[in-house]
Amino acid sequence: MFFIHCPTADRDELISDTRIVRLINRPNDIAVVLACFCGKNHVIRTGRKHLDLVEAHAA
Repeated sequence: MFFIHCPTADRDELISDTRIVRLINRPNDIAVVLACFCGKNHVIRTGRKHLDLVEAHAA
């Protein structure tokens, strides 16, 4: 399950893993493309390298 914020509907959504459209392995992160209930696809960036970069910029 993925807990995302849908910018189209401007609300939080709980999206199941069956709604994964595509996984993209990139050098700095993993992009997960999800089919939202609003009818659009949203991209969630995740992975250890991405989280480390976010924490480094926050410090």
